Amino acid sequence: MSFDITFHPVAIADLERFIFDVWRVPERANKRAREISEDPEKRRFILEAIYGPFDAWRSQAAGGALRFDKTLGFACAAIAGYRHGYFYGGASAISFATAAIPALALFTPLGACVAGARDLDLGDGLITENYSASGLILPEAFDDLRRGLDLLDTQRHTIPALFSLFEAPARDALDSAILYAEKHGLALMEVSDLVEPAEHRGSTDLDNLRVTKPQGVMTSDPEQLFPCHKEN
Repeated sequence: MSFDITFHPVAIADLERFIFDVWRVPERANKRAREISEDPEKRRFILEAIYGPFDAWRSQAAGGALRFDKTLGFACAAIAGYRHGYFYGGASAISFATAAIPALALFTPLGACVAGARDLDLGDGLITENYSASGLILPEAFDDLRRGLDLLDTQRHTIPALFSLFEAPARDALDSAILYAEKHGLALMEVSDLVEPAEHRGSTDLDNLRVTKPQGVMTSDPEQLFPCHKEN
């Protein structure tokens, strides 16, 4: 299955407040949803699609069967997409390059960064499959991230696994995400299939999606369907 990767600037405090605060005290869901959005339809989606599965996930967590990256980690990325602009990288993910470029293994698992996730996230911070979310790349690692991406670019033609990763449109998207995160004092995470731009659908706020003109989309006016939002 193909991937739709997005890069999300994210505040650790937002994850504590809007995910793990509700995880601990479910009665706070309505209040937190109102803080996130004034739009009634967006609030309904947050309550039903993001907070709605929490009860089932608590049962999984109690049985030791919770897949954090595909449940609460995915929800963290969804909330980040409501709080900040995020960027579409096509099928390119940092996680997919770490085996060939160890310098890009910069993710810190959410369990090591977010107090509420400490006993829940036992992963390595990488996405490995569809509908999963990464850990965080912290701001102090952004210069290393850029150097790792430059190294990838010099080696893409000699390592088959890197050949199509982070060519110009995807690299531009990630560079924009890094700049946005730096400007706003945020960390960075990546997620697979939180949004599907070609179908104009997703599990977060599509109004905050920032993309260039998509490739291979059958539409007479792709710029109108997927506007390119300028930086603020």
